Formats: sequence, structure tokens, C-alpha cells
Amino acid sequence: MTGLRSLAVGLGGLVAFVPAGALAEEASRTLPPASNAFQVFAWTAAVLISAFSVAALGYLYERRRGLHWDFQTDASHANDHH
Repeated sequence: MTGLRSLAVGLGGLVAFVPAGALAEEASRTLPPASNAFQVFAWTAAVLISAFSVAALGYLYERRRGLHWDFQTDASHANDHH
């Protein structure tokens, strides 16, 4: 049983690590990049950076003003005054 298991592991590793595309003999089927690919990348990066900047500023404003809400704290001592 151990020999069969090691054979299965070896074949699985071979299949996982040998790129099937390198063994294929046909031409590449990938599409060429679009002419405006860099523009799309730049706009996406700008929007993501802007969104994270606004979120970071909101977080800093909340912490600075002491507006944080402890909604995830332990509720066991919430009724200590009773």
C-alpha cells in the first residue's frame, strides 16, 4: 500500500508541476493586450488608492474625535449595573 501511495504522490506532483502549456505544440491562444491596457490599469490603481485614502482618513477622523463604537466587545459585563 505504501508503494502505491508514493506512486500516486509522485504522479500527482508530476502533473501539478509540469506545465501542460509547455508540452503543447500549438501556437499560443492568448489574446494580445488591448491598446488602452495601461490606461485601464492607471485608472483602476487611481480609484483604488483614492478609495483606500478616503477610508484611512475616515478611520483617523473617527479615532481622533473618539467616535469609535465598541460593538464587538464582550457583552458579559454590559449589564454590570444590575
